[in-house]
Amino acid sequence: QQQQAPQPMPPQRHTFTLKSVDAPVFVPRGMGAPAPNGMPSMAMPPPCLTANQDPMTQLKQAISALTSDPDVFDNLIGRLNQELSKGILNEDTLNSIIEEIFSQSILVSSFRTTAAKMCNYFSHNLTKEFPSGNFKSLLLRRCQQEHSKRDSLAQNSDTRRHLIGFAVFMGEFLLTEKSAETRSIIHDLLVSILKDPTDEN
Repeated sequence: QQQQAPQPMPPQRHTFTLKSVDAPVFVPRGMGAPAPNGMPSMAMPPPCLTANQDPMTQLKQAISALTSDPDVFDNLIGRLNQELSKGILNEDTLNSIIEEIFSQSILVSSFRTTAAKMCNYFSHNLTKEFPSGNFKSLLLRRCQQEHSKRDSLAQNSDTRRHLIGFAVFMGEFLLTEKSAETRSIIHDLLVSILKDPTDEN
């Protein structure tokens, strides 16, 4: 007895429902509101900055947030400036703030561009001023101190990396500040680094 061949399945019928163009866009949990093009955007949590903390703690919180995500700069810098303006009560604290930004900009390569933007912002908006100077003048003095050690820093590989980090930070700062003093520092740093070129340069 011959076995019958299987019969083909009847074609399935699909039903489509047209939605109004004004219908709300489905947004999964954890996503932000739809962007203007109708696509949902990722929610951006506000940067972590604890009010009424000592200035150094607030600065370190901000540097940590900005190193992880430089895109939060515009959301964070104004509030940080306000908190530091309230919390910096003497020039020692202001110098400590400058030293923290300066040292982290050299040590952490991913922070250098943001550090330069931060220094430019504080140079024009952090209004604290003491007999020794304000943020901008004290920062440039700190840069001059480091600049004066450029030839000795270029002598061995460990300090040369430090010097290169400083030069990159100053280059980023030059792009935001465009001062003659900054240009002069950059020129001298490059001369010191390129006197004895290596693969690191």
